[in-house]
This record gives sequence, structure tokens and C-alpha cells, in this order.
Amino acid sequence: MLNKNRRINKALFKKIFKKGRRFQSLNLSLAALYVPGIKSAFAFVVPERAVKKAVARNKLKRRARAIIYKNQPLLQEEIASVFFFKKGAEKLSFQILEKEMVRLLERAGILKSKT
Repeated sequence: MLNKNRRINKALFKKIFKKGRRFQSLNLSLAALYVPGIKSAFAFVVPERAVKKAVARNKLKRRARAIIYKNQPLLQEEIASVFFFKKGAEKLSFQILEKEMVRLLERAGILKSKT
């Protein structure tokens, strides 16, 4: 489980939307912003338009938090990131979701390469 201090509060959302860099993949989008003085922080957005059932939205968020928690030692500090899930993301297996998230984090420079 991802600690509360690793989650983004609502005040940071506006800054990330305005100034953050964006990265895209087939099922996810990532907005990232350098914020000095914080640990790496994350938020996960699953719109109701993309996934109708609340159970499926919550499942995606739990999986995403688990993936971030698993890769926590490799994360760069002082970066706030927001993941946006697109339509069809609920059909992904955990392994495919993990690969896609890790690829986005590497492209954004948030995650050091595992190899």
C-alpha cells in the first residue's frame, strides 16, 4: 500500500495540470512536475466515462498503487505525478498494466531503469 505522504493533495493538481509535462501510452496518460521539497507523490484518476463501475475504478487504483509501491526504491525524489486511465484500461492484466506504467515512468525520468 502506498503511504499517505506519497499521495498528491488537491492543491498540487492545478500546478501539475498547468506546468507538468505529459506522456502518453495506449491505455494511460501521465502528467509529471518537479516539486522541490517533497518525496515522489502520485495520484491516479479513473474517470467514470472510461470505467463505469466503481468497483473496477477502485481496482485499477489499487493495482496502480501496488505497482508504485513495488518500484519505490527506484523512484526519483521531488516529482509529483498523476496517472490518467483511458477507456479499456480495466481489461488489462496486472502484468501488462505494470509494464505500461513502468515504461511511462522511465520515459518521464521518474523511474531509474531496472537494468
